[in-house]
Amino acid sequence: MSERAHAEAWKTAITVEVDPWAAYDFGDVPAPLMDGVATPPPQYVAITVTQRFGSPLRMCGARPLYGWRLTTTYAGRTKNEARWMRERINRLADQRLDAISAEPLRFESESEPEKDVDGVWTGVTLWTYAAPYIQT
Repeated sequence: MSERAHAEAWKTAITVEVDPWAAYDFGDVPAPLMDGVATPPPQYVAITVTQRFGSPLRMCGARPLYGWRLTTTYAGRTKNEARWMRERINRLADQRLDAISAEPLRFESESEPEKDVDGVWTGVTLWTYAAPYIQT
């Protein structure tokens, strides 16, 4: 699966966990103008998916697995809303994502939600996993 396919699969899985809110590609969070001010959703998750350094892993002659990193940036109007988003995303820990033949998602590191310059509380969690890379 390509990086794009990985991102789409993770956005779908995360959106299920944070319903009624949603996950978006980082930089693509909708922010319609209200009274001339860009207004993102009250709570959301923005993600990026990148390949990690390292050689492909081969297991018993099967196709190689590549290392991947999932970065989740979660946001809310309050620190507790941001923490709620993080808790919901954390439900995916140690789960496989069959849509991309991913091995279980593993926690790497995170930051406590902090208030940004726009008054939104955001935090970041990094995850790693292994999955095939198939150019599509």
